[in-house]
Amino acid sequence: MTEDRSNGRWYWTPKQLARREDVHVYTVMRWMREGVMAAGRRVRLAARKTGGRWRIRPEDFEAFQTAASRRAAAEMPGRRNSSPAARAARHDRAKQRLREMGILPAA
Repeated sequence: MTEDRSNGRWYWTPKQLARREDVHVYTVMRWMREGVMAAGRRVRLAARKTGGRWRIRPEDFEAFQTAASRRAAAEMPGRRNSSPAARAARHDRAKQRLREMGILPAA
């Protein structure tokens, strides 16, 4: 992550996010430009261009991941009062579904 000197906030460049998520930088740019279809609607990765360079806040990427995984989460059974093992299993299933949707790279 890089700190924005103007306001002290942290952000990622598309290249940094691509490395972090193990995808190509063009994939990150496509998420920003076109988004992905999730739960019947298009979800785009929020980014800002400052000083001629793209900036992605971690909370924007987290919101993108959450919105993009709604379809995967909707297919999972009830989630109340689940154990850590059950949550980990749901997490693994959601990651697999995101891979199938092309959001995450194949393992």
